[in-house]
Amino acid sequence: MRKIAIVSLLAAGSAFASSIAIGGDPRVDPSRFRITEFATGLNSPYGMQMLGDGSLLVGVSQGFFGTPGNLVRFTDTNHDGIADGPGTLVFSNLPRIMTSVRRAGDLVLTMSDNGGQPVISVLRPGANPTAT
Repeated sequence: MRKIAIVSLLAAGSAFASSIAIGGDPRVDPSRFRITEFATGLNSPYGMQMLGDGSLLVGVSQGFFGTPGNLVRFTDTNHDGIADGPGTLVFSNLPRIMTSVRRAGDLVLTMSDNGGQPVISVLRPGANPTAT
């Protein structure tokens, strides 16, 4: 089985992506990695979770002062390491600063900071991951 790891960077910019060095450990073969800029234009992406269909769910905070958090779903159907488009908003109006996105069975859990108050939101996706 051939193993290839793709390191994807969200909202990191190509200057940052080109400054990453892979290697230094003899067990790591840098030629087995490819660095791509997966998605751009995201304001404060704080948490990511791979979904069962291979898409990536990203928790995005729009700012630090009272703006709600959003969950955006990205796909890479041609497997080139770059998102197919700007993503699909799957849930909005989550409490402020998103700090984590996790999946537990059929549930998606988000952790947010709502002005110093931690909030855990539990979401149940529809039959299609884009359904809210």
